[in-house]
Amino acid sequence: MTPKERMLRAYKGRKTDRIPVAPEFWNYIGAKTLGVDMETFEREGLLPMGLLAAFQKYGTDGWGIAFPSVKWHDRKTTEKTRRLPSGQLEAETVHTWHGKTFSTVSVFDRKEPSWVKKFLADEDSVRDAAEMLLSSEAEYDVSGMNEVWKTVGDSYLCEVWTGTPFFDFIEGIAGFEEAVSFFADEDEKILQALLEKYTASQLRMMDILIEKTPFESYFIGCSSSCNSLIGPHMWRKWDKPYIKAVADHLHSRGKLLHVHFHGKSIETIEDFAEIGIDCVCPFERG
Repeated sequence: MTPKERMLRAYKGRKTDRIPVAPEFWNYIGAKTLGVDMETFEREGLLPMGLLAAFQKYGTDGWGIAFPSVKWHDRKTTEKTRRLPSGQLEAETVHTWHGKTFSTVSVFDRKEPSWVKKFLADEDSVRDAAEMLLSSEAEYDVSGMNEVWKTVGDSYLCEVWTGTPFFDFIEGIAGFEEAVSFFADEDEKILQALLEKYTASQLRMMDILIEKTPFESYFIGCSSSCNSLIGPHMWRKWDKPYIKAVADHLHSRGKLLHVHFHGKSIETIEDFAEIGIDCVCPFERG
């Protein structure tokens, strides 16, 4: 079997010629295998090719992700960069939407993965930033994704990045501490309405990508949406309904769902089975 076939059969619960082994090489090993620095690796979007080189070098199975290119017609986005005395690159992305301005600042390092120095919004403007990000005025360019799919071939299972669970969506706007405060302080009806709008927006995007790309499996990322950081109660209340909606929708379209879940997972293992997730990784006991 090819590595891709082995992975797909495992996702479907079918027998394989051997147990698939899929190390999460990701940025460090990918960049090192390609012989480029971390700043170049991230800024030039070399993850799919870095994983391809690493899986081939070490002779393993594997999975990776491809991203659609998105253009919004109802907002203006600009980027300003400056080289810091440390040699790091600071990049500020500014969004102007309906007379409001939001900005995020990231720092890129030649030796380390990038990090966010300033998030998109504070607690008072999270709702506005979320509404901007959930705009229906999005146009998706999948040409780069389809080229990656062809290049990777059967070397590993390349999947579609579909974003994150709902808590992580808010965390990506405001940072972890502000996101926790937002969920604690905001009116529950407003949170529920945002969750429904987020779900509808993501499913709409997935439908477009299903129509325009040949990918077999879709991927939900994870930052803090896990038992170790927000606990099983909060996860069940705000993230499980979203993941279940995605799983049901993708399965109805003949696609598979891979969910990333950092930290301890034993308390929600029955939830994973109930939802019908095809792959959970990493899978940490306790």
